[in-house]
Amino acid sequence: MIKIDWVGNFKTMESTENIAMRILKENQERLGVECELDDDIPTCFARLIQESYKKYN
Repeated sequence: MIKIDWVGNFKTMESTENIAMRILKENQERLGVECELDDDIPTCFARLIQESYKKYN
């Protein structure tokens, strides 16, 4: 299961992106799935879904 906790400072796009990347990294570590270093947020999220589905189904 991918956990998303939208808590933090969303006043700027930069802080919002930082929060999103933190959420993705926490899920990657917990699920044992990794995104590529150059993935943007939508690509990393899609990869996280695909790879965790493959791993756990």
